[in-house]
Amino acid sequence: MDVLILLVFVLMPLGLISAAIATSVKKRPFLRWWVFGTFLWPIALVASLAVKPDKREYWQCPSCRLWINHEATKCRHCTADVPVG
Repeated sequence: MDVLILLVFVLMPLGLISAAIATSVKKRPFLRWWVFGTFLWPIALVASLAVKPDKREYWQCPSCRLWINHEATKCRHCTADVPVG
């Protein structure tokens, strides 16, 4: 019971800190960083501050709303034409 309380009230919020840094500033996936931060929060906090921002940019396809590369002219999921610009 004490482990569950520790996990829910202490470690999960600490995991949110590293996930928030990695997601908002560095453009990294939230769920991966939240799980990483929940179980290894001191390491995840340092890693989220040290990781380089993701330079690749992705946009959502207007048809299927899945993420595609910003240089794509066709969606790889639904093959719809993607407007340039």
